[in-house]
Amino acid sequence: RLLKRVGLSPDDFKNFGAQPQRVARIDDISRRLEQGDFKLRVRALEVERMIERSKLVQKNTFAAVVSCLCLNSAMCLATFGKTAAASRPLTKLLLGVGAIFAARVPYGLNQLRNLDDYNEKYGIKR
Repeated sequence: RLLKRVGLSPDDFKNFGAQPQRVARIDDISRRLEQGDFKLRVRALEVERMIERSKLVQKNTFAAVVSCLCLNSAMCLATFGKTAAASRPLTKLLLGVGAIFAARVPYGLNQLRNLDDYNEKYGIKR
């Protein structure tokens, strides 16, 4: 009752005790920032968008390279397939894996186009 009459709450007493610790912590952080011991990590939203776009481009490039690698390997095995007995199943496996990665490329390019359209809609250049 006495606290209500004075206009204080129990939270005021908690803050009264914790306030010097908070001020000391803020002072410590600002001092370390000024001395160079402590560095802030800040990434702008533009950088985040560029990183997201870069991930999509790298994923598409990887899928295209793996697809070409598998298809070329399959063609090499198919040319001298009569000499090696195990080359026929391996050729089919490589063709299948190459086809799967080749099918991922247009899907990835569509994702990239959608991301560019989304960014352009909000006035963000690539």
